[in-house]
Amino acid sequence: MTMTTTETLQIGPSNPDGKKYGLSASDPIGFYGATPIVQPSGALQSAIPTGSSGYGNAGGQVTVYTSTQSPSGIATITSAEQSLTVTGVLSTDLVWYNKPTAQAGIALCLGRVSAANTVKLSLGNPTGGTLTPTGSEAWIIGTIAANLQVSAALSPAAVAANSVSEQTFTLSGTAAGALAPGMIAFANKPTQQAGLGLMSARITANNQVALTFANFTAATITPTASETYLFSALSGLCAVSNILNFGVNAGTLALCATISSAEQSVTEAGIAATDVWVGATKPTQQTGLAFVGGRVSGAGALKFSFANPTAANLTPTGSEVYGVTVYRPSPAALLSLFSVTITPASVAANTTAEQTFSVTGIVSAQPVWAEPQGQLNSTGAIAFGGVRASGTNQIGIVFANLGSAAVVPPSLTWLVAQINQTLPTAGNFVAQSVLPINNQLQNLANAMRLAHVQLGLIAGA
Repeated sequence: MTMTTTETLQIGPSNPDGKKYGLSASDPIGFYGATPIVQPSGALQSAIPTGSSGYGNAGGQVTVYTSTQSPSGIATITSAEQSLTVTGVLSTDLVWYNKPTAQAGIALCLGRVSAANTVKLSLGNPTGGTLTPTGSEAWIIGTIAANLQVSAALSPAAVAANSVSEQTFTLSGTAAGALAPGMIAFANKPTQQAGLGLMSARITANNQVALTFANFTAATITPTASETYLFSALSGLCAVSNILNFGVNAGTLALCATISSAEQSVTEAGIAATDVWVGATKPTQQTGLAFVGGRVSGAGALKFSFANPTAANLTPTGSEVYGVTVYRPSPAALLSLFSVTITPASVAANTTAEQTFSVTGIVSAQPVWAEPQGQLNSTGAIAFGGVRASGTNQIGIVFANLGSAAVVPPSLTWLVAQINQTLPTAGNFVAQSVLPINNQLQNLANAMRLAHVQLGLIAGA
């Protein structure tokens, strides 16, 4: 085969208009007539960060707790904050939660961590009577570590009586570059104001977040000025480590007889049958009693081993939370992200209503979060009031209507995130390490692929 040159390419500055490869659109070489691709910007396509710390390239921890709670009643036409003791929560954590059942009239506002082991639960009540949350329910509490957060001092505008207000803020300084459309957002307000609830957060543009506030009272409320809000934005979380850490409340254990050893059974629902015991710690020391190890005996089952070399029977301290570390051969991605169109039905005046929607991939009763990708409150009355995994491939979203007339919320795209970890037994927790940079590499690869497709260099979509 004889190759001939059909065109001589000019080199350097003698060709200020650049070069075009190929003579027609059918040439197998790309670029013909193509418009150069503008480099994407924002957190999803930003340059890979370097350094040992900072949002995006630091490792962090996501922890899920199951905590049995009986919150107090919520007075009519207001919101109220209640303290939950959740052992293991750090004072610097960002928190979110799921109520295991829906109750008409109760809206879940975004919470906060006020101190180590203390979560502040915020509930709103737009109805005409006091409401008491169901007692002894196993709430799902999720926390996100400090090095997976950014913060910003904000001064929101006043929120009118019995209304909902979405307000948009541009983040700057160290918080800039952490938020981009396509990420799911979490937010905490640092203090509680009676009657006011922070209901949801969504990312509207690079470095821009829209916060929705609800005023459940009959008087205008202005959110406290210059408060530092916490944010975390995630686009999914890969499984980056085979190591999982559990906090396991052993409950009441049997005695270990004198000059003997004993193995005792402990339940932890999050343990998989294929998990391998790595190690464990007993939180307190008991003279004469040795905690010598353990094993995974099956799905949801552990065996703790004790030794007693003394001349008396000894009983391990009851209801202690042991730290248990396991190796999981094939961990799932910690967080999966779904995008779905949701078309709600009408919500009656001055109440809340849970409506169910199909989301393929959702596992029933597992930890979930959701956020609308547009304004719910076009009438100034509707807010997002909580979410749960209400069934297989199904979520329940609570809509709160603070107005005096029924409202049909708009049809919108929603982001739904699920934590792919079996819920721990009530009173226990499970923690996993994550590296957001892994997802950033995926986002960059996808952006580069899209650019190559648009230029005609590769086929595909």
